[in-house]
Amino acid sequence: MIINYPLYSSDAFSWKGNTGAAEASALKMAKLNVVTMQGIGNGIFVVSAATGQRRFFGFVPDEDNYDGEFQLFENSGIFVKIWNY
Repeated sequence: MIINYPLYSSDAFSWKGNTGAAEASALKMAKLNVVTMQGIGNGIFVVSAATGQRRFFGFVPDEDNYDGEFQLFENSGIFVKIWNY
């Protein structure tokens, strides 16, 4: 199945250590484009503002019962948190 994944710049997130966070409403305006490709699961793409490297961040299922306050995505120990998704 072909899926359109949202593409965001790393500048759209506030970073602390290995975790970036952003409000969903702010990301609606910050979306750069979409990446259309064969489906690899639920997730987003983030392109580094510094290097131009593009990474897929896969969805991390809610196992801690955070009740939809945010969605968490992960790639090799780097996390992206989108609040009020």
